[in-house]
Amino acid sequence: MGKKDKAAKSSKTASAAGVCIIDDFLHLGPASAASDAAFLTSKAITHVISIGHDPPTKLDLRILADPTSITGRATALQYHRLRLVDSGSSLASLEACVDAACVLLEQIRAKKERVFVHCSAGISRSPTVVVAYLMRHWGKTLKEALFVVVDARPAVSPNPEFIVWLKEEEVRVRGGESTLPVDRLPAKQADRLTLLRPQQ
Repeated sequence: MGKKDKAAKSSKTASAAGVCIIDDFLHLGPASAASDAAFLTSKAITHVISIGHDPPTKLDLRILADPTSITGRATALQYHRLRLVDSGSSLASLEACVDAACVLLEQIRAKKERVFVHCSAGISRSPTVVVAYLMRHWGKTLKEALFVVVDARPAVSPNPEFIVWLKEEEVRVRGGESTLPVDRLPAKQADRLTLLRPQQ
């Protein structure tokens, strides 16, 4: 099975906390799950990528007696901080954030390890980064990548400035015109899925 098929097939909800899985190694969700030892352990997460205005310097894993128990390895969970403000004024930093995240994600995938990517609510910043990654490294169109992410986590709705940037990124990556006909995703979850769902 190819990477494109695996990403679409394995997109599913992972926990009651709203954390979702995209492919076997990439998990997406809110900041609250980054300190959820049960989630991190059950999914064998080895890396956490925290995206935000000022991500915490370390994970809050005080409930764990031994943080290495999450990974089941001799080394503890690896934590990565990427700065990104959720507003149009941050578009320059968005590209830098996406570049850094893509490098990390490809390194983690090559090692067959697992990563949890989050921002504050798991709705705009971290999904935008994951969508860009799917376009750059999995050959997805923007519409396909957004569907994978929104289908897995229906609350996802990148802000309009990020959507416009993603459309421009799609053209840079793939050429031609963007596959997304709008600059703002619908407010209702059902309408977002209807817009993005592949045509039969």
